[in-house]
Amino acid sequence: MILHMASPWFTAPVGLIVLIGFVLPGCGQEIVLEAGHTHVCLQDGPELDCRIVDRVADSWDYGQASEPEGIRVRTVSAGYGWTCAVRTDRTLACWGWEDAERLEAPGGRFRSVHAGSNNTCALDADGYATCWSACYWGECDVPQDVAFSTLAMTGHGGCGLRDSDGIAECWGQAQLGEDRAPAVPLLSISASSAAVCGLEQDSRVLCW
Repeated sequence: MILHMASPWFTAPVGLIVLIGFVLPGCGQEIVLEAGHTHVCLQDGPELDCRIVDRVADSWDYGQASEPEGIRVRTVSAGYGWTCAVRTDRTLACWGWEDAERLEAPGGRFRSVHAGSNNTCALDADGYATCWSACYWGECDVPQDVAFSTLAMTGHGGCGLRDSDGIAECWGQAQLGEDRAPAVPLLSISASSAAVCGLEQDSRVLCW
């Protein structure tokens, strides 16, 4: 069993798994635990189970944990008050916060989706990004001529690793310098609302 805490928007309390009532399958399977601001989603293969964290209860329930009945997914991403997933047919589905900007995912086929605090971006089969939702501070101004291997959402934008060389390229409004990506190849990248970190090829962690 492998657990991936894939989102930086949620700080997990002690005893999280017991708190939200998940029963994890046995070993030998890859389990993805995706944490949003007030909810978590457990992906077991194509099966998806999302829950609101008990400590916030109904006061933060926007429907972000009410996944469509019978949905089967390739990957999932939990944002501030909504959730998006790539279905098994590679189309997108979003649910949660009743805000058309956040839930109206584009048509087409995609390989991954990345939800943040204000916006969501998805990568198509060739690595080109499409972003939507609140786009007031440049959150959707992702470079259109760059193919990315993966993305990470910041507070008002995002960063991605270029397919060509693994170097991070960022966009949107930077409040604390999270757009000042170093020009070094990275293996992976993760972001919070005001910081970005990447794993260098020699396994060192580099943050900005």
